[in-house]
Amino acid sequence: MKGVSHSLLSLGQAKLEIQAATSIGYDTQALGLMAVAVALIGVNVALMRALGSAWWLPLIGLGASLLISVAAISQPEIETGQNVRGALRIDATDKQVDDLVLLSIAQAVDDNVETLKSKRGLVTGATILIGLSFVVAGVAQLLPGLWEIIKGFIG
Repeated sequence: MKGVSHSLLSLGQAKLEIQAATSIGYDTQALGLMAVAVALIGVNVALMRALGSAWWLPLIGLGASLLISVAAISQPEIETGQNVRGALRIDATDKQVDDLVLLSIAQAVDDNVETLKSKRGLVTGATILIGLSFVVAGVAQLLPGLWEIIKGFIG
C-alpha cells in the first residue's frame, strides 16, 4: 500500500472510530435522560397532592423527553463501509482494492454525519424538555399565589 493510501486509510479509520464513539455517547446520554425522566415522573406522581391541581403539567414535557430519547436510541447504526471479505474476493489489483476500501470508508464517514446530527438534535431536545418541565412545575406552583396577590391589588 502506498504512503498516501495508507495515510488516507488511517484517517478514515480514525474518523469511523470517532463517529462510533460519538454515537455510543449519544445513546448513553439518551439512556441517562430516560432514567431521569422516569425518576421525575415517579416523583411527580408521588407528590401530586402536594403539587396541587396542576401536578400533571410537567408530565407532558417529561413524557415527550422520554419518547424523544427512545427515538435517539432508535436511530440507524453507524455505517462502517463495505464488507472487507467482498473486497478481497474480487479479481483486482492491490491498488484497486485499496481504492475500493478508501471509497467505502469515505462514503461511510459521509453517511454517518446525518445520523449523528439527528442523534445530537434528539438528545438536545430531550434535555431541553426536562428543563422546561421544571420551569412548568415551578410556574404552576407560583401562579395561584401570584393570582391572589393580583386580586389583592385590584380588589
